[in-house]
Amino acid sequence: MGSELNEAEDSEPVMRFYDVWLPRYLESNGDLPRGESEAASEMLGQALDRHLEGLGDVTEAWGVKVPRSILMLAFWHRLFPDVSFVHLVRDGLDMAYSRDRNQLRMFGDQVLTAEERCCPEEVQAIAYWQRVNLMAAEYGESRLGPRYLRLRFEDVCARPTWAYGQLRAISRARGVPARADVIEREVDPPASIGRWRTRPRQEVGRLMEVGAVGLRRFEYGVSP
Repeated sequence: MGSELNEAEDSEPVMRFYDVWLPRYLESNGDLPRGESEAASEMLGQALDRHLEGLGDVTEAWGVKVPRSILMLAFWHRLFPDVSFVHLVRDGLDMAYSRDRNQLRMFGDQVLTAEERCCPEEVQAIAYWQRVNLMAAEYGESRLGPRYLRLRFEDVCARPTWAYGQLRAISRARGVPARADVIEREVDPPASIGRWRTRPRQEVGRLMEVGAVGLRRFEYGVSP
């Protein structure tokens, strides 16, 4: 999954690419002018060369883990028509109370409306979660078909063996066998699962109202 990773095992070279191009991509609504699109493609190619450095035969299947990739899924698909995408989604109510709001801080102006940006931060967070994840789900289901796999974070934590079974089909198609022992070893359910349940009922009700479409789509329709 890469030779230059940070503590979260995200690809540092690809993150540097996103630092430059993701704001411009979002500002253009995913339609970069031809010259900029070519420049972005070239820089991503250089980032991937660095990402794959020293990993052996790169004609075989390889992968990239960076959460921001969800925002440029269509761009990746244009460059790599046979791309597979594993979409890991977590309960939007928990995400609303996450202390990690880097994406909201960096890309909220491009993703949210001006009215949404005036809301309390937890409301902005669930609005951002809903828009980004619905966009990825709709694109993946309509354009990638069997090369798109969506997993709920909570299901993976509760049933890592089941998650292995889900991943096995898509990994076999890429020529890389999924390893159950690796998945089980890596899964470490955090105590923050369900943290929204400790928040005031009225506050959670507002979040459920804002994120209603996404919560239903991803089957998080739980009463506060």
